[in-house]
Amino acid sequence: LFAYGGSMAFCVIIGDTIPHVLRSLFKDQIKSSKFLSFLLSRNTLIVILTMGISYPLSLHRDISKLSKASGLALIGMLVIVGIVLFRSPFVPSEYKGTISVSNWIISSGVFQGISVISFALVCHHNTSFIYNSMRDQSLDKFTKLTHIACFVSMIVCGIAGVSGYIYYGNKTKGNILNNFPSDDWVANIARFCFGMNMLTTFPLEIFVVREIIKDLILLYKNNVDSTNNSESTEELSPRYHFLITTFLCASTMSVSLFTCNLGAILELVGATSACIMAYILPPLCFLKLTTARTKFEKYCAYGCAMFGAIVMVISSSQTIYGMINDTSTGDHCVA
Repeated sequence: LFAYGGSMAFCVIIGDTIPHVLRSLFKDQIKSSKFLSFLLSRNTLIVILTMGISYPLSLHRDISKLSKASGLALIGMLVIVGIVLFRSPFVPSEYKGTISVSNWIISSGVFQGISVISFALVCHHNTSFIYNSMRDQSLDKFTKLTHIACFVSMIVCGIAGVSGYIYYGNKTKGNILNNFPSDDWVANIARFCFGMNMLTTFPLEIFVVREIIKDLILLYKNNVDSTNNSESTEELSPRYHFLITTFLCASTMSVSLFTCNLGAILELVGATSACIMAYILPPLCFLKLTTARTKFEKYCAYGCAMFGAIVMVISSSQTIYGMINDTSTGDHCVA
């Protein structure tokens, strides 16, 4: 569910970025050509780019095949953070909001904020696949890799989030790049990098969902066939591999055709599946699988699980209530 929801968010980002870059480049031609205007419209480009680039990459069976694309995505993310940090001071004042004194301490949206942070830093769902793709596999090497990756992610998200909020305040949108004018050429470089980043990250999430669906199918087959007690390593047939991948790509892409409210998707996915994976399941697994634990460790585990449950309930309720009562969905799009 986390990976499936993440795929929806990535498609929304694709629609928030690359179409605006292309439309700004061909601004004059669009005015004189209805066909070109349609071809470079948000929804048309989401379909073309997702099914033309992300979908073929998603058909890979080996996640290590996506390593080069992921490396380019990492470089692109550094460019984005740099532009948000150094370009925001030069954005016209009408695009910027204010921050009250109370907002510097705490606000009613703190639980939704925790959900978004959880979405950004949760990587539990694909760690086993990444471990299996490593050369010279070892737990020490994998532990070092995950700590470095999460630390870099925390720094990058912190810089982009804090600097963006300082500059845009109460006008901050779900996608920080949507706070820049659509004709800002520097911001358009960041939008292009962000869009390409999502086009290459999208297959990683689809890979996870497909593998879990495969595991569920094989688990069902093994339960039906009671004579088969061995763990199956069977792969999906080419037909099922193709059909499942196509369905996952098309269904997640379709959500982005109806909304550009990235914040709501991140909040909802983060409040549900991300909170379960980050705060609830790990401490419960710790309590279940270990015996040599102190009372302090036991209380910490229960406290962590309780914290996750509270965030999940409150943040989900706030996000759903906001989506039902919010009539300004267009405000989340590029200005």
